[in-house]
Amino acid sequence: MHRMKPAKLKSYDQTIRGLLAKRVELCHQAQELRRQQATASSEIAAIDRVLRLLDFEADYDALMPKNVGKKQHKRGEIGRQVSSILRTATEPVTSRQIALQIAEDRGDNPNDHAHMVKLTNNVSRVLGGMRKQGRVVSEGNGNGVQLWRLKQF
Repeated sequence: MHRMKPAKLKSYDQTIRGLLAKRVELCHQAQELRRQQATASSEIAAIDRVLRLLDFEADYDALMPKNVGKKQHKRGEIGRQVSSILRTATEPVTSRQIALQIAEDRGDNPNDHAHMVKLTNNVSRVLGGMRKQGRVVSEGNGNGVQLWRLKQF
């Protein structure tokens, strides 16, 4: 473990205490959310058992709200959004920057890491297809990141 010099520790003492307090708060919040999820899962399982006892048979997925367990984008929607963002971009952009703009436009939480990784991967896949079609070009920035722009005709 990296140990800070005493002089530096004192100068950051209040900041460190604040960060540790926030970390504890978030750990408690995460623990409460896991408890709520476990309770909800248990209650759903109990309801399913009662429905089976009553000989109720149905497609539970069809009864779920549309956004639960379903794709969040309609077919071609990400491609249209990517094209629109590239048309208005003043300089080449990364797939991550495009994904962040899509998330902002849709009102998604850009701090949801799992969602942003998935969205960025989808954007990258769309950009790869657009490159094969000759609609976009990419250039490396030297750090392994591709910068994308519309192909100029």
